[in-house]
Amino acid sequence: MLNVRKVIQRTSHYIETEYGEVEVQFEPLEHCDMHAERVGDKLVVAYLVSDGDGSSCYPMDNCGQGDIYTKASAYAYRSSITDNDAELYSALGLHSDGSINDESVLTIDNESNSLIGHAVAYFMLTNYGHELTDEWLEYFGNDIDETDDDRSIDNRDELETDMIDGQFKEEEIAAIVVTLYAKHWKQIVGPYVLPISCSSGHETSISVTTWDGDPDELPDGVWVANKDAIENINANPLPRNVHVKYSHREKAWRVGHDVPGGVNQKFPDHEAAATFAHTLGPGDIEWAAELYADSILKEYAMWCNGEVYGCCVETFELVPDADPHSDAPTVWERVKDDACWGFIGDEYAEQSLLDDFFTPAVEKAAK
Repeated sequence: MLNVRKVIQRTSHYIETEYGEVEVQFEPLEHCDMHAERVGDKLVVAYLVSDGDGSSCYPMDNCGQGDIYTKASAYAYRSSITDNDAELYSALGLHSDGSINDESVLTIDNESNSLIGHAVAYFMLTNYGHELTDEWLEYFGNDIDETDDDRSIDNRDELETDMIDGQFKEEEIAAIVVTLYAKHWKQIVGPYVLPISCSSGHETSISVTTWDGDPDELPDGVWVANKDAIENINANPLPRNVHVKYSHREKAWRVGHDVPGGVNQKFPDHEAAATFAHTLGPGDIEWAAELYADSILKEYAMWCNGEVYGCCVETFELVPDADPHSDAPTVWERVKDDACWGFIGDEYAEQSLLDDFFTPAVEKAAK
């Protein structure tokens, strides 16, 4: 997370604490946690403020975030993500007009048994029967779904003649290629391209979704991993359906396994949690890519929704009262302040405020 410091025009704002009222630099967010603690003649106050439009911390500019391509600018609320259909088509292995890229379909089989060969064989099975000779199976590839048709191919010359005479029509091949693309699109694009669902009504919502591979019904968009993202995904992939998450409430790491009877255990640090998580099964790159993309998309959606904050901490010193019997309220004078901007998400900002600003300031005031 990149956090930046910036200058904001200051006006008068106040926070009422149990130790008295203090004037602070910025307007506090009342719906978020505030912290105040007196240490001798010093008072430390920490609070969150809105970071305005969040332009200083556009999350997709950070390394390893990947790219988001959507169908229409309506999905790009408060953002500059690409809404070029050609980019979306390319990511899905399609031509720039959205039609299937024949080359990507034909070269999907690494052993040179092309999908078009499978399509030809499928057509012949459908029209002539399922008893193909070993020679034809070897020529067209072995990934063939047999039918219940009892007719069979007995004569190679007959088959070749029928194909030459136009029995094997282009539109039938095209239809089969569409079916095969739908079946194999994930293999064509690889594990680092994920379809996403987008909505931008009252709030923006973006998440990884499923897609059936129908070129006529594209997903709302795709997330595509860049080089840094791929390295991160490949570094130490978790087993499928296993999560490792930090609980701010518990101040601990939890490992969950989303299967019937799966575990949900707490660990004091990330290393212990990750070590245990990898005992639950083999690493799964596709699952790791889904988890990684979802975390990126969640952060991006929060940014779109304006959940961007600044963390502010201010230290005050007690102003001595010349008259110890005076009823005048306690007066505090600011002696130090610090603010940092670009924290995305309520939970992250509130925990950072407590751990990285308030607690260290209290410890420093006590010295």
